[in-house]
Amino acid sequence: MTSNKKKILYIGSVQMSAEFLSVVIKDSRFELCGLVTKNSSRFNADFYPLAERVPSSIPVFYFENNLMEMETWIRNQSPDVIFCFGWSHILPKELLKFPKLGTLGFHPTLLPANRGRHPLIWAIVLGLQETGSTFFMMEGGVDDGDIVSQKKILLAENETAASLYQKVIDAGVEQVAILLNHLEKGEFKRIPQNHSFANSWRKRSVQDGVIDWRMSAESIDRLVRGLGEPYIGAEFVYKDQIIKVWETKIISSIMPVNREPGFVLESDAEVFTVKCGYGALKVLKHSGAEIMPNTGDYL
Repeated sequence: MTSNKKKILYIGSVQMSAEFLSVVIKDSRFELCGLVTKNSSRFNADFYPLAERVPSSIPVFYFENNLMEMETWIRNQSPDVIFCFGWSHILPKELLKFPKLGTLGFHPTLLPANRGRHPLIWAIVLGLQETGSTFFMMEGGVDDGDIVSQKKILLAENETAASLYQKVIDAGVEQVAILLNHLEKGEFKRIPQNHSFANSWRKRSVQDGVIDWRMSAESIDRLVRGLGEPYIGAEFVYKDQIIKVWETKIISSIMPVNREPGFVLESDAEVFTVKCGYGALKVLKHSGAEIMPNTGDYL
């Protein structure tokens, strides 16, 4: 017996993808006809094995840089629509147009602003007060297709990568449920992006995560919060060892003006305070307990 349910092909490989996938699985109005994911990832710190979320009856394709094989496999599943949420690889333009209802993508900013790489990290590091959760039609460009759902997300004063990640998940889960209602009707409400308001964030380099104590205490604190879990952490080198920094606190008291950036003002068994280019920062959580800097050291 042939089902009249619309068929969804799902692509994703991170924690966020898994939470959105759960919404799709729970909606009995649709058929999940296949999952494209990975067994592991060397560059997604928030990698999640999505195959664990789907019933054993769902076909799964594990991507290993074989685009042609993946495209053929997807076409054989005959999806009505593709959901591609949390995926770092470019999909062929012909594949995006293959499903009759198109391919939906996801980007956690207020598109058309802030397209590109590492959107949650940059939002915190740059000190933005708001970002967003945007679902859009993938059409071959970079995050530039018609918007089908968008929610604004406000950043708290001490927002961390983990707390912002959860805010985006919470917003996206609500949006996916609404998008499924639109899908049942056979169409999405599309709003073209105004490309004149667009910018694109670059890929973060290793050097972007290195703490330079000549920066202001505020800037370093944002860097630490932006690169915290589930990401790789901000870092500095001390005694030839990389020290990861996970939590800091800006010191509001007046700092000595005759101490250079990187000077350790105070140190005890667990925390230490460092003079910055402007202000000072107390390092509360870090990976270097076995080689704690002493008061008077330079970092």
